[in-house]
Amino acid sequence: MDNTADNTADKKEGFKLIQKTDKDIEIEAMVVKEIPNLIRKKLIEKKIDAYVYAPHPLLNGPRIHIHSSNPVDDLISAGRDVEADLNEFKELFDKEFKKVKKEDKEENEKNVLNPKKPEKAAEESKSVGEKSEKEGNTEEKEGKKIKKKGRGRPRKEQTNV
Repeated sequence: MDNTADNTADKKEGFKLIQKTDKDIEIEAMVVKEIPNLIRKKLIEKKIDAYVYAPHPLLNGPRIHIHSSNPVDDLISAGRDVEADLNEFKELFDKEFKKVKKEDKEENEKNVLNPKKPEKAAEESKSVGEKSEKEGNTEEKEGKKIKKKGRGRPRKEQTNV
């Protein structure tokens, strides 16, 4: 029973060697497809022939094929470069997230210490171009008041003169 559990755990993450020659190596990635593409990008930046493909939709994951004079070392080097890039991204993300979290905390403390008065809050919620209901339902055009009824064309208000 334990062997079956170990095999399924191995299939979920990691890499599986498919083919290895002196100048070629092909591995199957049991991870999300973005990681193999990042490795491929790093290899191409180093002028190493590499590509990623999915052999069949029913098979486990994407495969990375590398052709170079020393494909194993190139693969390891590219993997380390990707890991370094991801760690750098994580540090920058954490730094920015802590900054935003600190700003939110300060804003919340400020709001708790100085709550807005209901009158001020109502005034701030109104936008600059917003009209009151009375102003919004009538328009003045060429000296005549025109009453709006819902959507559509405004209608003239009847006046007894």
